[in-house]
Amino acid sequence: MSPYTFLYGFLVSFLTTIISISMMSLLLLFKCKQRTFYMIINLFLFGGLLLLSARPEGVWNYILTMINPFQFIYALYSVPCIINSFSLILGAFTICYMLIGIIVLSRLTKKDD
Repeated sequence: MSPYTFLYGFLVSFLTTIISISMMSLLLLFKCKQRTFYMIINLFLFGGLLLLSARPEGVWNYILTMINPFQFIYALYSVPCIINSFSLILGAFTICYMLIGIIVLSRLTKKDD
């Protein structure tokens, strides 16, 4: 295995973990009970797994990739194989999701018991 392949795989794994957390942190902005929050997260992830098998064409593929965290991660792993305008869009959304995660997590406060 090439050291570049190993390094890219490690960096993408690290990056996708942070991006997935950033995607889910948007749900922390909703004021809901803990049980409801867990149900929303589970439905979102289960729906994402179901949509992973869908392969729409054209713009729908781009939209689904940016919304579904599983397809987003799959697309990030595919970037070295396919370099086109979609890779630039993917990079822009990666930066956006990271900024959103930083903003949301910086606004969270710890509730004193």
